[in-house]
Amino acid sequence: MWLAIVLVRPAWAAALMASATFNGGTDMTYVPRTIGSDREGAGVVDSKFCYYVARNGRRTHFDATSSSTTFTANVYCDYKDRPFRIAITWYANSNTETQTTLKTDYELSIYKKGVYVRSSTAFANSFSVPNTNYELISIPESVLQLYGAGYYEVRVYRFGDFNGPTPNRIGVAWEQYRP
Repeated sequence: MWLAIVLVRPAWAAALMASATFNGGTDMTYVPRTIGSDREGAGVVDSKFCYYVARNGRRTHFDATSSSTTFTANVYCDYKDRPFRIAITWYANSNTETQTTLKTDYELSIYKKGVYVRSSTAFANSFSVPNTNYELISIPESVLQLYGAGYYEVRVYRFGDFNGPTPNRIGVAWEQYRP
């Protein structure tokens, strides 16, 4: 199921990643001041979060080639008192390649008015962590209090060499938990 979603719509896969939390039940990240685990982006999917991504159109995608290294998008943060989550996923946009054979690594950074806020730079697709074609950032309330609501800039950049078929499809999704 996961691979089918990724191959059809990478931005939807990113929405699922952004909504998923390892800690289910009362430990879901939409509960104020909850600390996420180091396994966020997998586990329990929050359908309400995904609904808001769809309703608000908070997803996009990029097609990366061997000559493209950086992509940017402006994303909107509605509230400064609720966690804000941004995720990317990517796959090889080819009938002969699958997510499991793609070895290109992309990183995710967030800026507010040119000022660095957060990044996710997991060493995806390494030999030690294979087939991890995603990056996830959760910006907690304490950080949003400093930077405020409004537009943030998402920067997706390739880390290292481009490996695999061209293009790679990179999906981006973002949203905040709502009452």
